[in-house]
Amino acid sequence: IKDVKRETPDAVSIEMDVPADLKETFKFKHGQYLTFKLQVNGEELRRSYSICSSPLENSLRIAVKEVENGRVSGYFNKQAQAGQEIEVMPPMGNFNTELTASNRKTYLAFAAGSGITPIMSIIKTVLETEPSSTFLLFYGNRDPKSVIFKDELEQLQAKYSDRFKLHFLYSRQASSDPLFEGRISREKIEALAQQYPKVLQADEYFLCGPQQMIESTSELLQGKG
Repeated sequence: IKDVKRETPDAVSIEMDVPADLKETFKFKHGQYLTFKLQVNGEELRRSYSICSSPLENSLRIAVKEVENGRVSGYFNKQAQAGQEIEVMPPMGNFNTELTASNRKTYLAFAAGSGITPIMSIIKTVLETEPSSTFLLFYGNRDPKSVIFKDELEQLQAKYSDRFKLHFLYSRQASSDPLFEGRISREKIEALAQQYPKVLQADEYFLCGPQQMIESTSELLQGKG
């Protein structure tokens, strides 16, 4: 472990210090994940966490949100420290799309909570790799304090203001615009599409968050073709 950074009261991001002889083995694509093997109170546990860094950043970083009674997420949030050695499998997963510098696409992501983790990697990689593509993100959380990567997302929005559009939705905090209150749901997406037609006109979609959100959103998008 190279670095542990507190992102929110209940989430950390952890950067891995990959040995030189394993650099090639740990090359990854945007949207992939790592599987960790840990000994917690004498028991071997394995958990997978998405990579939040971009392959273009020369950094291998994951984010872990602590869940209630989560033994591994609790370990990462309360005990993990720089300098500790940890067993990790090489990157895996196909939650990504091929990127080409000549693409002129509109990408859209619906994320909630720690579902932002692989989306973060995808956003950064798309914006850097495809200068003519745009990315829209609708990101749901309880309130501003629980938003993982809030500052980093706002910095990306400032840097790529013409190509990256960021929208936060809060389920437990009032907003000046009721459209951005509540959870991401089928009804919410249909309401958002009234104001932002591109919501139902993107070339590619990424969904990551609670199962119910993914299922209802996926059903709606597929129903709209």
